[in-house]
Amino acid sequence: MGKIQGMEISASGKKRLIFLREGDKEFDKVQKIVRGKRKLLLKIIPEKIELLDYDFVKEGYSRLQIMT
Repeated sequence: MGKIQGMEISASGKKRLIFLREGDKEFDKVQKIVRGKRKLLLKIIPEKIELLDYDFVKEGYSRLQIMT
């Protein structure tokens, strides 16, 4: 697979958007994948992720893949 040309993440409602502060349960785990030190992080629980990659066609798939 090549580089993904486009990505859209869909999430709605306050339950799917979680702010994490230093000292919260998952903060340290999430901080490791973020570039730079942060005091507040946003965790998104997606309803749907759409990927656009023209290399999917080479594998016999549609260039647009939707994960729910």
